[in-house]
Amino acid sequence: MSTRPLRTYLRKHRQRSALTHEEIAFLATGAMAGTSYSRHERLLGTPTLHTALVYEFLFDTPISQLYFGLSIELQEAVVTRARGLLANLKRKPETARQAYKIATLESIIARGSEEYSRCL
Repeated sequence: MSTRPLRTYLRKHRQRSALTHEEIAFLATGAMAGTSYSRHERLLGTPTLHTALVYEFLFDTPISQLYFGLSIELQEAVVTRARGLLANLKRKPETARQAYKIATLESIIARGSEEYSRCL
């Protein structure tokens, strides 16, 4: 039986740090309310890039790991779109530029497949 990863691991990291919502919020922006951080934990709000990078620093964990399940979902969507784009490009006459695009898309698809198989 395989289970999907949590969409976010912010709560686990905060609990390990022993910091409160308010303390994390203060460290993140100097003013953000603890309720904002709580919404980020529950995915009811999206942190700004600035705040997400601060979370990465505070918890010494890459953003893609803090939001692991969400990251996997986004990667799956990109891989699906890459497959469609790849199919369209393969139907056109080949050029050097197009061959490079095809190689790039195949690499994206391979990386996405590897990442997905690791999380199962």
